[in-house]
Amino acid sequence: MAHPFNAFQWFYPPRSSTRMPYSSSPVMNMWRRFPDAIAQLKMNGSNDMVVVYPDQHIENWSRHKIDPRTKKSSSSGNPKLLDWKMPSALRDEVISFTPKGKFTIYNAELIHAKTTDIKNTLYFFDVLVWDGEHLIGKDYRSRYDILSATLGHRYMPLNIKRADGEIFVAENIRPESWDSAWVDAQKPSYTEGLILKRIGSSSSLQVGNVEKNNGGFMCKIRKPTKNALF
Repeated sequence: MAHPFNAFQWFYPPRSSTRMPYSSSPVMNMWRRFPDAIAQLKMNGSNDMVVVYPDQHIENWSRHKIDPRTKKSSSSGNPKLLDWKMPSALRDEVISFTPKGKFTIYNAELIHAKTTDIKNTLYFFDVLVWDGEHLIGKDYRSRYDILSATLGHRYMPLNIKRADGEIFVAENIRPESWDSAWVDAQKPSYTEGLILKRIGSSSSLQVGNVEKNNGGFMCKIRKPTKNALF
């Protein structure tokens, strides 16, 4: 069943609802046994729903709603645009690989405000609307295949010293490489750890009309910081 997306209406993007330490062996062992489990590097940035309009206008939306009275996150508030102006060169690049004449919405991490050396950099990890179709019911494997075919293997290396105006795509890491990926993720300031995902039927995209949607197929594993125990 197709789900045409002919007029922009903001919705909540998928978000992990659980997190755990990497040392949690029973849970990690369970995830390793899932035949459709992968991991991706989790970046230290701001979630960015990159909305490309049919006329090639681009908007960058936060995953938050903001109460206009308190200026704080609120489930009953108004959707919030990111406080960031996309550089024209980055905008042109996104337009170059996006279908023309219909809506497309990517889900990405904007790496900019929280690091000193990585600026204006987008880390794409999902596509929610593609060529005018809201991908409701499509599993993550199918959505990632679109992203991979569009962006290729622009994986973000972990030895970047400086970057500005770059575009990367998340790499799917198989369970046998999770240990080394976790060790590597401890080093850069622009990584928060890993996020585990299942890419089969449990990851089918939901409408996104509530904040905690699509959380069951993901699990965050954050490296310890002063703001997060894991």
